[in-house]
Amino acid sequence: MGNMKRLRDLEQIKQLQCLLGRSAELDEAIDNLTLARNMTRSCADMTIEHLKLGFGANHLVPTRG
Repeated sequence: MGNMKRLRDLEQIKQLQCLLGRSAELDEAIDNLTLARNMTRSCADMTIEHLKLGFGANHLVPTRG
């Protein structure tokens, strides 16, 4: 009976290691998406400022978003 418990414990350890690996992958993906979102916002902000400087704020047309 002791060997069966050890096998179940080992299987649970393997499952936890798999879940932790997936969690790390998800954390990395979230970090990458957050970075991409921030870079996109930064580029959009710079574009808006460039348009304001080049054309004046009166020429900006609201966009759907």
